[in-house]
Amino acid sequence: MINYLANRVASVFVQYGESADENKDIYAYALEAIIAFLVSSAVCILISFMFGRVLEGVVFMFGYAVLRRVAGGYHANTHKICILTFTSIVIASMILIELYSINCTHEIGQHCG
Repeated sequence: MINYLANRVASVFVQYGESADENKDIYAYALEAIIAFLVSSAVCILISFMFGRVLEGVVFMFGYAVLRRVAGGYHANTHKICILTFTSIVIASMILIELYSINCTHEIGQHCG
């Protein structure tokens, strides 16, 4: 779906003279990367909002992006698998944050750190 959308937009660029036909593949690739990033970001924000942890979600996205940039990582065969994998990681992280918050409560009701 992401690939299809990126190709359609790149075709529109060529059709309306915003790009030369020989640059269509470059535009499609760039648009595909942008759309995938936006979808992943929206998924992360939505999940963190559902957990009531939007700030933690934003910090997670920043840390994850830096880590992926520096260390590399898993590259899925399709955008669908990539987004599902990322979604699983975000959900697992939010669950761990919740468990830490629950287990870190002292007897008098104060939270750790």
